[in-house]
Amino acid sequence: MSFLSPAFIVSFSTPIFWRSPPALIFKAITPMERLEFTTSLSDKDGNKIDPALLGMPPDFPREMRTVVVFKAKGELTELTITEYDWPVGQMMVYSYAGMHQSLDKLGESLAKGR
Repeated sequence: MSFLSPAFIVSFSTPIFWRSPPALIFKAITPMERLEFTTSLSDKDGNKIDPALLGMPPDFPREMRTVVVFKAKGELTELTITEYDWPVGQMMVYSYAGMHQSLDKLGESLAKGR
């Protein structure tokens, strides 16, 4: 069973660049299996903002698509995250590093709960 969800805004900041809430729009949700969503920089009301207007470099995409797949592996769950639309460049490297930092923190948090 698949269904769609409305858009929502999350807020985060990075020490390197900016404080801007990204707008996440879910394109597909298959419970316990798959999430697909787009992310773009936005104002506090969720209106998309051109990254260049925030001083972002030219290789920062206006919109990024992400697919998260969950796969049962015995008593564990394998998590596969694929980000699309990053042009090869420094921002892609930052995104890659940030994703690994986030997954490391998730792993630490889950390990504490065992």
